[in-house]
Amino acid sequence: MDLETVYLQTNYIVYLKSRKNYAILKAMQTVPKSLEKFLQARNIKSFAYITPCNPCSVLLSRKENGYRVREFMIFIEEHKLSYLLGVTESSDKKWNEISFCILGISYKTARRLAFDFSQNAFLYASEDFKVELKWTFENSPKG
Repeated sequence: MDLETVYLQTNYIVYLKSRKNYAILKAMQTVPKSLEKFLQARNIKSFAYITPCNPCSVLLSRKENGYRVREFMIFIEEHKLSYLLGVTESSDKKWNEISFCILGISYKTARRLAFDFSQNAFLYASEDFKVELKWTFENSPKG
């Protein structure tokens, strides 16, 4: 299966308030109504869904990914970015990774953050709330 197909079939889970209140994003689809209402109530016009784990789709140990998550959180907090926690999960549920839905972030900043953490791709949505799969690197399948 090619990389683009894997990303398109992946589940991107966003926790709105708790583990019991969540939305599942799919690339190239509209935002679920629960997340759309959450964003509209807070006047949030864009978001990016990014993971710091498993750079360039290379599986790392739990410890290595934990370090990357801490570094990612430091960046988010230093830049005073609002976020929701998430989990990226393969369609077959064989793997998952901690992820972040960063609220109100610009596309340029999101792409830079994905680049800095060596992610092949990330999800981005603006005012139309269509979730788009965005490639980070020029030589990515759709770079």
